[in-house]
Amino acid sequence: MEASLKAQGIPKLSVEATIEDENNDGILEGREKITLKVKVKNQGSGIARSVVVKIKNGEKLGLPNHIYVGDILPGEEKTIEKVIKLKDKIAGNYTLEVYAESQKGFMSEAK
Repeated sequence: MEASLKAQGIPKLSVEATIEDENNDGILEGREKITLKVKVKNQGSGIARSVVVKIKNGEKLGLPNHIYVGDILPGEEKTIEKVIKLKDKIAGNYTLEVYAESQKGFMSEAK
């Protein structure tokens, strides 16, 4: 009996995130609806399985801490758009970190 093994490539994820506010003034305001757009690309040679976009420091604004993307093939790019209503009261400056992570721990750089 012969068995053959196929070498699997390694995924390499990159992420690009943008936020558009409802009234297009570039200022996030309480109860405003925003559109969060996240592009995730697999620039590697292996399939990125069960990819999740993670958002750090967004809870004070009412943003989710993660968004499921799914599998991404080598060379494939997926764009996720999510409309989110911000919390009633927000104030101050916020720095968000957005990155993608696959099931086996392959991660993009934070943006």
